[in-house]
Amino acid sequence: MGKFLTPLDVKVLGDRNFEVVNPLVFRSDDGNDYTVPVGQTTDFASVWGIPLVSEVLSGKANMEATLHDWCYRTGCVPRKKADELLWEAALAEESNLNMLEREFIANALYVGVREGGRSAYQGKPEWND
Repeated sequence: MGKFLTPLDVKVLGDRNFEVVNPLVFRSDDGNDYTVPVGQTTDFASVWGIPLVSEVLSGKANMEATLHDWCYRTGCVPRKKADELLWEAALAEESNLNMLEREFIANALYVGVREGGRSAYQGKPEWND
């Protein structure tokens, strides 16, 4: 199972936007480290406009969402890989959530980005996705 090697360290920019102030590093099951660089911005999970979803997911996947935002904004990996990293990171995150809760959040996030994330991939080629 993947693992974050560094903590999330962001500063508030306002209007639900945050900026990474220290690199966020995730080591994936694929053996690669994915590093969100200083200066990357995130809104964490883009579910603010969906009240029930926002209430359930708010604050529960900030590290994972930051990693996913970086993947989508840079196109550093294919869209499907970005979505899989979000899912893997949500399962791996060490938190006060039990595994059932983490699985629910991981699956909800994954379905959400697969169904609604295409337009947010910033028009980058989807690498045969």
